[in-house]
Amino acid sequence: MYIYQKASIILLLLLSACQPNQKPFTNQNQKTNPNQSKNTHLLQKIKNDTTITKDKMIFSFYYTTNTRAKIDALIDYLKANEPNQPTIELNKINQIWELNGRTYPIQLQIDSINQWERKMRAIGYQFDCELDGWDTIDLKTETSSSK
Repeated sequence: MYIYQKASIILLLLLSACQPNQKPFTNQNQKTNPNQSKNTHLLQKIKNDTTITKDKMIFSFYYTTNTRAKIDALIDYLKANEPNQPTIELNKINQIWELNGRTYPIQLQIDSINQWERKMRAIGYQFDCELDGWDTIDLKTETSSSK
């Protein structure tokens, strides 16, 4: 139960940061490198979680944007070019569209996580969508570990 509470709090914090009149995403904020210290910290939290005994994990990822057409174009691209990263859910929260998807198993190494995040940011930028966050999913229990 604690893991669900932790994931819910983190998701609420991310959603509270969404602005209803959000401007389109810019090249500058989409092409930047991943936050190395944030990713390192999150990776350490994952590795410190005694319930996780894997070298690879599936990530749940979140994209946000301000129109349905943009998120639909991103979904079509992911289906065609990243079939091993399926779309799980699409939500509209106030004026923001949010896509939730899952990745292929990714090595729990900082270089692997940063490489994946750079790729996903670049994909999102093509469709004016922002990679808003990620967390890890244990598919056996469907619980979140971090975000």
